[in-house]
Amino acid sequence: MTHDTWRLVADIGGTNIRFGRAPEPFSLDDEIVDVLALPLKRFASIAQAIDAYLAGLMDISRPASVAIGAAGPVIGGAVELTNAPYEISVAAVRAALGTERVCLVNDLEAVARAVPLLGEHDLVPIRTLPPNETWDRAPALAVNVGTGFGAAAVARRDIASTCAWVTLAAEPGHISAPGFPPDGNRRAAIEDFLSGRGVARAATILADGRHVFERAVEVFAAFEADAAARQVSEAFAEAFGRAVRDLVLAHGAWQGVFLVGSVAHGWAEHCPADRFDQAFAAPSPIDKLMRSVPVHLVKRPEPALLGLAVFEVD
Repeated sequence: MTHDTWRLVADIGGTNIRFGRAPEPFSLDDEIVDVLALPLKRFASIAQAIDAYLAGLMDISRPASVAIGAAGPVIGGAVELTNAPYEISVAAVRAALGTERVCLVNDLEAVARAVPLLGEHDLVPIRTLPPNETWDRAPALAVNVGTGFGAAAVARRDIASTCAWVTLAAEPGHISAPGFPPDGNRRAAIEDFLSGRGVARAATILADGRHVFERAVEVFAAFEADAAARQVSEAFAEAFGRAVRDLVLAHGAWQGVFLVGSVAHGWAEHCPADRFDQAFAAPSPIDKLMRSVPVHLVKRPEPALLGLAVFEVD
């Protein structure tokens, strides 16, 4: 990176913080450099994590701006992570860095902002439909399955002859999930199953002592060899297809769906997508429209950091 002015970008999930440096202003010919993932549990605050990252960089200036995507709803310039005991605020980041220009958004909102920048080479088709070559006013949807389940929409709006990208975050992982067993006294939510811990727990229960699955990717990798893993993988695909279909309908996301996250990647690598496709394209009064909605897996590394590199920061 040859630019003297740069932006610190950080994607904070339920397990890791991924940092990087992006030129400011950022163009598609630029690269995000010095990307580093650090375990969230190592740090008591975002300030400590930022200090640790910057300490590993040699002879660089301070960032001109900071853009952070965090796994939780952002209210009043602050967020409490939904899957980790961690709070982040714009005020704390400003105090830690002495930088006034700080942007804090939901992590899936950051991914959604990257969606219009992705090319065909960045995508793997899950439903075998071509990507839309032109954008209309219909939103697209970024959906993550990893530590939790999240989604955000992005839509094009032309304002005063200028193209603007509008993102809208949500918390679909906490939607009630009828048919799933309750978790103690709490009603079951979508991410109780559609998440890394949910898949691993379900397969371990079904294995009935034969195997303890630690991670979802272990379940998916055992699709051909283990009956419990196969049953859970097929149930995951069907539940995943239904959940994504419901989100498309709720957002009117006819532009398409873009899947990210370690669990989504593990499933796509090891398991067939037929049950997902059947659940997604189930008959309905608008099934012709739903059959035309493309679904892709995003294979570009760190799409959230790309979205954060182009987010407007005041």
